[in-house]
Amino acid sequence: LSSAAARARRELAEAMVTKEEEEHLGLTGFGPEVALYRTMLRLNELHQNRNGEWFFAKPDERNPNLKFLWDFMDGILQNTAEKIDSGLVNISTIIDKIKMPPFGLREGPFLIFLLHYLLVNSNEIALFQEGEYKPYFGEAEVALLIKRPDLFSIKKFNINPFQRDIIKTYFEVLNSKEIQMDDSLRNTSLLKIVSPLLKFIDS
Repeated sequence: LSSAAARARRELAEAMVTKEEEEHLGLTGFGPEVALYRTMLRLNELHQNRNGEWFFAKPDERNPNLKFLWDFMDGILQNTAEKIDSGLVNISTIIDKIKMPPFGLREGPFLIFLLHYLLVNSNEIALFQEGEYKPYFGEAEVALLIKRPDLFSIKKFNINPFQRDIIKTYFEVLNSKEIQMDDSLRNTSLLKIVSPLLKFIDS
């Protein structure tokens, strides 16, 4: 990527993790980051408005190519989620697979689609940096992910209805004045119990 394109991609990525609820992700003007947003996210209906609320949406049958890409990543993570070991998938491994047929997608644009995938699936997919769980995903993390994707891995958690009820009960007990939920918390299902506890203990 040129320096201008790399900067535009970074600015778009940072807006994605901080301003999902805003129209055009809060981007204004006619700069390259706005062009990237319009062509990659808005045109593909990956950032939608419903009743005045903006949110990231999963691609559907109206966009079969991106849905195929999405399902392919689902398959990679589902296969590892069923393993007995850690089940971590390095992002560089996913990038290498996406560069091959039938996709042939370059790393530059793919990282934006991958970030969108992680944001939509934040309840089920945990992010790790050099093996350490990252409960919060902000501008610093996304800037490093864009620059060094090889440092990051992801893992999918499968949760059945019985486990979901248990998680809900634990969360109701733990979400107290002493252990508060943070708006920037990535995983709000299983990990929404672990993450506030970790933050509370760390402080």
